[in-house]
Amino acid sequence: IAGAILAGLMLVTASGATGAEKAAPADSSVAVSGKDTKTNKYEGKPMNPNTTTPSQTITLDGPDWKIAIYPDNRGRDEKWFEAPRPEAKPATVPCTIQEIFPNYAGLAWYWKEFEAPKNPHPGGRYLLRFWKVDYKADVWVNGKFVGSHEDGDEPFVLDATEAIRAGANLLAVRVL
Repeated sequence: IAGAILAGLMLVTASGATGAEKAAPADSSVAVSGKDTKTNKYEGKPMNPNTTTPSQTITLDGPDWKIAIYPDNRGRDEKWFEAPRPEAKPATVPCTIQEIFPNYAGLAWYWKEFEAPKNPHPGGRYLLRFWKVDYKADVWVNGKFVGSHEDGDEPFVLDATEAIRAGANLLAVRVL
C-alpha cells in the first residue's frame, strides 16, 4: 500500500545565504539528540564560509507527532494547519500512515510542536530539511504557508524564516 510517508525532518539555523540549497548542502544532516544517523561533515562548522558562527541543526524526528486522516479533503478549508485535530493520534516520525491507520491510503496531516532556538546569525535563516515525503507535501509553520514539494523520492529544503520564531512553534504537514 502506498501512502503518506514522512521521514527525516530537521530545523537548521543558517547564516543569511540567499538560497536554501546553498545554506543546507545535501549531506549536512545531524540528529542533535546524540544519535547521529547520517554523516555530517559540516557539524559544528559554519554553513556559510563568510561567518564564524556555527549553524545549529535540531532533529524534529521522533515521538510527539500527531497524525489525522481526512479522506474528504476538507483540511485546508477548515484550516487544519492552525492546530492539531482533536481526533489526531500520536505518531513517531519517520513513519508510514499505515502504522497508525492500517489499510488506509490517502491524505493525511502531521503536526509537531517544537522549540526553536534564537538564530545565532544576524539576518540568519530557519530552514526545514525533509529527507522524504511521499508523495506531495504542503507545509505550514505557525499557521503560515512556507511551501510545497512534489516528488516522494528526493530530499528537499524549505525556508521557513518568515514563519518560525524563537520559542514555541507548530509545524503542520499535509501529505498526499
